[in-house]
Amino acid sequence: MVTQVEASRALVAFDYETITVSSSGVGLTASKIQPASGCAALGAAITVEGATIRYRLDGGNPVAGSAGHLGYDTSVVPAQVIWVYGTENLRLFRAVREGASDATLRVTYYR
Repeated sequence: MVTQVEASRALVAFDYETITVSSSGVGLTASKIQPASGCAALGAAITVEGATIRYRLDGGNPVAGSAGHLGYDTSVVPAQVIWVYGTENLRLFRAVREGASDATLRVTYYR
């Protein structure tokens, strides 16, 4: 059950990283999700640059051309932000490039 305080609590950005997405599945950095000190990340805003990706939130590896959600390069869909909520979903996030070119993820973590 979500209390009113939890529902209205604003998330605060606390960390950032850049991740290269290639032909093998890649996840978010564990030490960014669960830092050595402080609370775990509760969510992340992810933008994609350079190429389109496929991603999954269930821990399985996405497959270029067939399995996973599409995340478009911001030059194709300028306003697209992939929002991932929940520490476990952050841990299970996996991405792979869709075509022949690597993509870059820009990730801001919130708690």
